[in-house]
Amino acid sequence: MAIPEQPEPTHNLRTDLKPRGRKFITILCLDGGGIRGLIPARVVETLERRTGLPACHLLLTLDGLAGPKYSSDGIEAVMKDYFRTTRIREAMTSVLVTSYDTASASPYFFKSYRSASASSPDGDYPMWQAARATSAAPTYFPPFRLKPLDPNGADKSLVDGGVFANNPAMCAMADAYKLFRDFDMPVLVVSVGTGNDDLKLAYNDVKGRGLLRWAVPILKIVFDGVSDTVDYEAEEMADEYYRFQEDSVAEPLDDASPEAIQRLLAAADDLISRRDSDLTTVAKTLTDNLSPVAPVAVPST
Repeated sequence: MAIPEQPEPTHNLRTDLKPRGRKFITILCLDGGGIRGLIPARVVETLERRTGLPACHLLLTLDGLAGPKYSSDGIEAVMKDYFRTTRIREAMTSVLVTSYDTASASPYFFKSYRSASASSPDGDYPMWQAARATSAAPTYFPPFRLKPLDPNGADKSLVDGGVFANNPAMCAMADAYKLFRDFDMPVLVVSVGTGNDDLKLAYNDVKGRGLLRWAVPILKIVFDGVSDTVDYEAEEMADEYYRFQEDSVAEPLDDASPEAIQRLLAAADDLISRRDSDLTTVAKTLTDNLSPVAPVAVPST
């Protein structure tokens, strides 16, 4: 199936984002997780197969995109080859990508809808740079040095947005509310995780731990706790909410061995099988939500 040709990007923010004829504001959120991103990729692929359309035509907002252990040369070469000269404003749907700027000690968000606005010319970075920044997991890859488009601006030192929003659902919902609040429409959120490793520590396992023995588990506890909290908040606030998460996934973020990939794909397929009814419901809801003037699939020739 070929993706329809993309129209020239518009600089009219209100016109570009208007949910023409739709019943829901639809949001897709993908957790961070390195190679474990195969799980949400498989789930999104399933939705695309069942609807016959690419995700960018089904959802108005896509959120989230995986001493340094690795050089940045390889990952940057792959990203440049894949995205080439595509810029944030050219995304085929509204896109929010999370990162954290260590230079200013604050989150930094790449937003296709911010860069479409003439009032924010500094937002229109190449797509590969957003992908590089959001995948700069501390200890795995060095931070990404982002040169400002404004010559008077300061360089940013960007790391993986997962350090503060590994589950980015609330980031997406906050922006969706700001962008679409005038339309008084319900919000449907599809959130896909990269697997839990089920770290459980009984009282006797932790009562005598000091700094060194807490160092590794405390990071997992913080990340899992924040992610689960966002899950709770999003479920309470969204009008329709679907969270797809597989438990007992223990693959390291950087294990790209054939065996690990097969285990991750098996975990994804198990999740898809167990949640088949929900995926069918989501696919139907997304398809029904399409406007009569929305892009349609074009058969391959």
